[in-house]
Amino acid sequence: EEGRVNWQLGPFGSEAADMLDALTMCLHWLNAEVRDLQEALDHTQMENRRLTDMLVRTQQAEERRQGDAALQALGCR
Repeated sequence: EEGRVNWQLGPFGSEAADMLDALTMCLHWLNAEVRDLQEALDHTQMENRRLTDMLVRTQQAEERRQGDAALQALGCR
């Protein structure tokens, strides 16, 4: 219609003035999607590190508790 170009790449699509504009818009949206996915991955990795740290600290606390219980059983204080 009127020299306009419709484009679509997966869920992204729009109307552009010409083929170059359509390609530029498509690359812009694709770049933004990659950036959003990278940020989500970074957040997930950070959350996984946090949970792993919590698990390690919990395990260390349990080991200390077991060691204290063993010392108390031997009569050490």
